[in-house]
Amino acid sequence: MGFHLAGAYGFGENVAAKTFFTFTKNYGTHYKGPLSPSMNQFYTMQEVSYQTPVPGLSVTATAAFDFGDITDNAGVMLGVHWLINGAR
Repeated sequence: MGFHLAGAYGFGENVAAKTFFTFTKNYGTHYKGPLSPSMNQFYTMQEVSYQTPVPGLSVTATAAFDFGDITDNAGVMLGVHWLINGAR
């Protein structure tokens, strides 16, 4: 069973962001059978993009965190997106 919430929003004309949050209650699999007790897990991600003054060039930063009874993980990603023809 799970619940997912996500949003996309902006700050002005140059900054855009996305937020994801997921909660799952895990009861097991049909291969290994039921878990007793069930295990809770949370997954989160935050992404922010900035459209630079250079036409067609944007940068993105993303951070994600997973935590709960199953595992704990964290990660980051940095990206550059450049449209060769300079279009936005």
